[in-house]
Amino acid sequence: MSMRTTLGFFASFEKAQMPFARLHTSHMKKDAATVLAENLDRLMNSRPPRPSQKAVAQKAGIDQKTVSRILSKSVSTSISAVEALARIWELEPWQMLFPDLDPKAPPVVPRTTAERRLYAQVRDAALEFAAEPPADYHDR
Repeated sequence: MSMRTTLGFFASFEKAQMPFARLHTSHMKKDAATVLAENLDRLMNSRPPRPSQKAVAQKAGIDQKTVSRILSKSVSTSISAVEALARIWELEPWQMLFPDLDPKAPPVVPRTTAERRLYAQVRDAALEFAAEPPADYHDR
């Protein structure tokens, strides 16, 4: 694994763990409808072949017009529709509203003391590695 790959992994891991209050301000310029539309589109593209709006609607148990309206940002939607769509991709509803959702690494919130401790250890190890990789790192 290259240094860039390692640091990229850590950056995405850290971003997923970052509290909402510390998000980059450029994300705050997008309204919820835009974020939801972009994330739904990303999720639909995440597993080839891309499912049709009708297939997504059927799987979620909602109307196809609702999926269309979400994607076109033409109307606000209900929480129950967001919940139904989130279930398709095994996400929590709040994750559907997280700016720039990465379908392969959705954001998580450490919930237990053990999870917070593990995150801190991974963060510290990545920072240590970035500051001073092993001497033989480039020979691998």
